[in-house]
Amino acid sequence: SEASSVNKQKNRQRSILLVSLPPKTDSAPSSVRRAWKWKDAALGDGRDFFVPRPRALSALNSLLVGAVWSIPACAANSTRSTGSDDGGEKENNDDCNTLKSSYRNQQSWQQRHQYVVEECGVLSNCARMDVVLVVSGPVSADNEHGDGDGSDTSSTSKNTNSHSSSSSSSMTSQAAKRVVGEALAAQLSSYGSRKQNAVLDGLASVFDLAGVINDSPTSIGVDADAFSTASELERVLVTIEGSHDVCRYLCRVASGMADRPSRPGREVPFRPFSSRDAHVMLQIKRTAEVSKGARVRALFDASLQAGKAARDPSMVPELVPLKPYGTDGRYSSDAPEYLIQAAVEVC
Repeated sequence: SEASSVNKQKNRQRSILLVSLPPKTDSAPSSVRRAWKWKDAALGDGRDFFVPRPRALSALNSLLVGAVWSIPACAANSTRSTGSDDGGEKENNDDCNTLKSSYRNQQSWQQRHQYVVEECGVLSNCARMDVVLVVSGPVSADNEHGDGDGSDTSSTSKNTNSHSSSSSSSMTSQAAKRVVGEALAAQLSSYGSRKQNAVLDGLASVFDLAGVINDSPTSIGVDADAFSTASELERVLVTIEGSHDVCRYLCRVASGMADRPSRPGREVPFRPFSSRDAHVMLQIKRTAEVSKGARVRALFDASLQAGKAARDPSMVPELVPLKPYGTDGRYSSDAPEYLIQAAVEVC
């Protein structure tokens, strides 16, 4: 059984993704506006010098780690390249109907086509709610049964591998959005169903009391409204996939140069000597401390290093002319654009 477990691990590939709440605009779906409201109530509204709620974040991380999403058989068939002739489409439909007809076949399919959240870290502050995930999923058939030497014998195999990689990436992203969407929908359902008390709820959030996050929410499978909310969120949640791109995004957040979804359409000035903007460093540090998993913590740690470097004149001499500006003083003013741009280009 131990050897079987090892083989199963070998036949899975891990992906790093970041799932974000979309901007809080007037045209955003109601589920998005409700999610922002819940985030502010449960995880803090993120005002100046806001400190993340470690107990609430840890509870949310624990809910997400271990979450599983299985590819529906028909959805997987639809991603395969079958050509444009009717015969190929009919063959896929027949395969799907055959799979549906056998409960044992469905179980076997789900076991072999599962995506599992192995690590998680939720970053929540006044500007954003980002969920960093490590998701393990099935290795594509082309990669699993290839020659293993990394060489392609024909243009056909290159195209096949490219299509397979794209499909795998799409499914992993869909799995991440579905898992986060379901978790948020379950919390929204729980939050909306209980009696609201602004004073008590505010105290519970400020003092990071237990119970702010429902650690045993009702399954959305038996709650039609929650299921609809999860589906709506899945369609609008924003994803970044790949360790490089996720790390780059987190580094921009730590450096104070990332867009702020809570204030869409507003320009984000680079103010390396602003104590308010630098406070994101403490927020990321606290987030890393309660994250689940070494890979996720490594990403947050890397972003902290980038944030420190982006504010260090000894590493970025172009920062020196910015010192008089954006320091949160009463008479401070914005730096000239050419000074900001010179520093941003280096950072």
